[in-house]
Amino acid sequence: DFGLDRVQKFTREGELLLGWGGPGEAEGELAGPAGLATDADGRVYVAEFYNHRIQVFNASGQYQRTLGREGHGMGELHYPTDLSLRSDGSLLVADAYNYRIQALTPEGKAIEGQYDIGKNLEGSAALNIPTGVALDASGRMHVADSAGKRAVLLDGGGGFIAEWKLAEDANPKIHSPTRVAVSGDRVYLVDTSNDRIAVLAAH
Repeated sequence: DFGLDRVQKFTREGELLLGWGGPGEAEGELAGPAGLATDADGRVYVAEFYNHRIQVFNASGQYQRTLGREGHGMGELHYPTDLSLRSDGSLLVADAYNYRIQALTPEGKAIEGQYDIGKNLEGSAALNIPTGVALDASGRMHVADSAGKRAVLLDGGGGFIAEWKLAEDANPKIHSPTRVAVSGDRVYLVDTSNDRIAVLAAH
């Protein structure tokens, strides 16, 4: 809940179970929670936009640890917006205004060679404010490249595979993908500027 600086947990039917957070910079407080992911043990990883960090909570909302800090180097974050967990427990963070996807260990240490994913691509392939990242069953990365106005498909190591964007004559032209999710052979993009969900076929 970005505007109220909190995380809320509901049943599938929409019944509120619990909530936690509140504005601030202390442990357990949140400032612009923009994305989250959960692991097999129920831990909740929250990307904080304004505090430039990831906070980890247990399934009951109790604070456990903080990953990352503000900055532009390895293991540092600048307005993170989303994250996704790999099968090995490592974390992919949409480090939006560092123009990259950054891979972190569960302890928050940058993984050598995987801290500038997408930023190190050549020319126009390089990411431009990636705000969403999701993994498919084969471990490939689907990225909502917001300022690039496209979806980008990267292999598990961050190599460029493909991109998708609206044609120049599309109406409306503005395409601002901000989040992405993968289910089976479909990729779902939140197209914020056009108030819609775009559905792609994953290949």
